Amino acid sequence: MKSIRSTKSLCVIKNLLAIATIASTVGTATAQETAGQEGVTDLDPRGVYFNRFTGGFPGTEWFTTIPIAGTDRYRLADIVGGGWNAIVTPEGAVDILNAPGDGQYSDADNYILNPSFAGSTFVFNNNRAPHTDVDFPLQMESPVSGNFMLSGDYNTLTQSVNPETGAIESSSTDINNVLIVGHIFSITDADNEFFRGVFETPTRVGFRVVVPRPSDTRFRTFQDSALSLNQNLLGSVRVTSINTFEATLLFQSRTGLGFQNQSIVTMSGERVDPYPAGDLNGDRMVDEDDRALFMDQVGLVESEDAFNIAADLDGDYDVDSDDLDLFNQLFCPADFNDDNELNFFDISAFLSAFTNNDPAADFNADSDFNFFDISDFLGAYGAGCP
Repeated sequence: MKSIRSTKSLCVIKNLLAIATIASTVGTATAQETAGQEGVTDLDPRGVYFNRFTGGFPGTEWFTTIPIAGTDRYRLADIVGGGWNAIVTPEGAVDILNAPGDGQYSDADNYILNPSFAGSTFVFNNNRAPHTDVDFPLQMESPVSGNFMLSGDYNTLTQSVNPETGAIESSSTDINNVLIVGHIFSITDADNEFFRGVFETPTRVGFRVVVPRPSDTRFRTFQDSALSLNQNLLGSVRVTSINTFEATLLFQSRTGLGFQNQSIVTMSGERVDPYPAGDLNGDRMVDEDDRALFMDQVGLVESEDAFNIAADLDGDYDVDSDDLDLFNQLFCPADFNDDNELNFFDISAFLSAFTNNDPAADFNADSDFNFFDISDFLGAYGAGCP
């Protein structure tokens, strides 16, 4: 069994946010020159950035790059939707389309933008938000149902991270509760402080809460997403196994442009009472019922709604022959009549299932019934039970 890390209560996040707010205002960002940039190749600009801007007035904000559906253009905007449509070339050049201005990426995670608005020319120094990537959920088109097995108590390490540099500023530990209800993923502490997000895929949860309500529908709060703190929120949970998750929560104060403060909290959770490997139905046993569920998972990947992370035994976000080999090491597939003994009756039961094209006899999960299934069964029978 994995060793369990010590963890922290969500109730201290208010203190972590206060620390991060103070730290984020110390110092100034080093200006990045855009002249003479050679650019980057095959740039993917999607995601959320920490923007430190100067010009008519200075400030900081979370700034996002979101593809415009059906086009090769992007929306460059703060979290409430204020911004511009733009073209971003594969080499990182930025052309603002509906206002004067341009920009340039120095690499995949950093760029300068020079927009003109409100009678001034600004300089936006944008750095990709720490602990985020191009798949960080910024829009929610069609939520999917989550796996009820993810519900439970988790030992959780919580850290406050500098929003600009990514440096860890403080950390603490405790037990938090995760609850899955339909497409909703909630994290709650003993004091009932909570963060609630929505499943985008079976392994990725998106959080978005923006107050006051943006006029642009693309930037509004995800339906059913919420939090108990008086902050705006962008966030992501990555389900890394049926017993673990990683979360990144980006906060911003509900204050005016130029007076906003940003902070980041990361969370790493391990289930207090882990499910055994190979348990797909949550009954804490590995048996023929789990094998039947496992065989239905073979060939699925994490983006498919039916994907069950409990079947991904090697942790590569798909279910294939490698996972089948691991499952067969946990379960005794040759015990075909499930009586905890290997004998003639198991051979007879297998041959009957094989003759009737019963999926249980498709030992190599290739959807065919042939010599290879018989060979694999005899190999498993000869190996005995774990």
